[in-house]
Amino acid sequence: MEYLTALIPNLLPQIPNILLQAAGLWLAISRRKEHPKIFLAAAIHFGLALLVRIGSQFYVILPIYMQDQGLSTTNIGSMYTTLNLICVPFTIIMEIALLYAIFAPRQETHHTPNTPIFAGDKNG
Repeated sequence: MEYLTALIPNLLPQIPNILLQAAGLWLAISRRKEHPKIFLAAAIHFGLALLVRIGSQFYVILPIYMQDQGLSTTNIGSMYTTLNLICVPFTIIMEIALLYAIFAPRQETHHTPNTPIFAGDKNG
């Protein structure tokens, strides 16, 4: 119960961001056929962002657990350092993937004059 009371106040403000990252991942997946390379970059970004956001909840629970085990604040600090060293490469990969998804060249689709650009358009 102690873990839950520490986790909920930290998790509640992050729910909109988690939902936004999940929506971004869904949007990337839904457009995978149009731009497969950009889908992959966006999916990597949003998937890792979602995992890092949910995984960051260990920062809340871990000190409580470590104190229950009788470890010192020095041990808790070194564990935080280790977690940061683990998360930094994922964050770098995540940001590079986002930059690629934003700035990568897209294939232009050429429309003939009689082909509707949008589903509801009628040319001619």
